[in-house]
Amino acid sequence: MLEELGGLSEEAESRLTKLNETISSPDIGLGSDYHVGPAYFLNLSKSESTAKAFDDL
Repeated sequence: MLEELGGLSEEAESRLTKLNETISSPDIGLGSDYHVGPAYFLNLSKSESTAKAFDDL
């Protein structure tokens, strides 16, 4: 699904992984039921620039 983002897909995948690792970390203590999926990042392709895309999230 993230491949639809073109040049943003690697950065989106990296951020998605880090976010879900943080959600599952002992500090937060939530399980995989609370993980964010790739659909959260689909609006990135509508942003004017790469930097602005992730700031808009």
